[in-house]
Amino acid sequence: MYKVGIIGHFGFGLNFADGQTIKTKIITEGIENYFAESSLKIDSHGGIKAVIPVVLGCIKCLLSCKNVVIMLTENGLKVSVPFLILFNVFLKRRLHYVVIGGWLPDFLKKQRILSVFLKKFDFIYAETNNMKSGLEQQGFSNVIVMPNCKQLQIIDEPIDHKEPYKLCTF
Repeated sequence: MYKVGIIGHFGFGLNFADGQTIKTKIITEGIENYFAESSLKIDSHGGIKAVIPVVLGCIKCLLSCKNVVIMLTENGLKVSVPFLILFNVFLKRRLHYVVIGGWLPDFLKKQRILSVFLKKFDFIYAETNNMKSGLEQQGFSNVIVMPNCKQLQIIDEPIDHKEPYKLCTF
């Protein structure tokens, strides 16, 4: 049995550089490094064509993993969350949702049933304190802040600390 099953936008065999794919891969790498073993990965890439594979992936994760982590956006949540909660009544796995982006509190104001299901997750990992507060105002008590992250290479070259400072952001 795997310790962790991860459902997210991996884009296997493709070269995506969007925030959702990058965060999914970074979090997955961190999980695998922490547990020192591979995880079961289910790719949600493909839009409407991915509905059946994601549903089957949810079943596979629930049957073969102690923890199920989802990293999905709006449509992926609508499909997977009710399904995971309903089947988890019998299997008792730990469910985790890693939020990608800041849209969730506003989205859940319009999706009351989905909100009820997400409150049954063990943990929801929000990117900011504002998002956590917004969810707590809606009655969530399972929210933890996990800021965006990226592993960077440490450079050994001397850095010029004279004005004007050179700074690059993206």
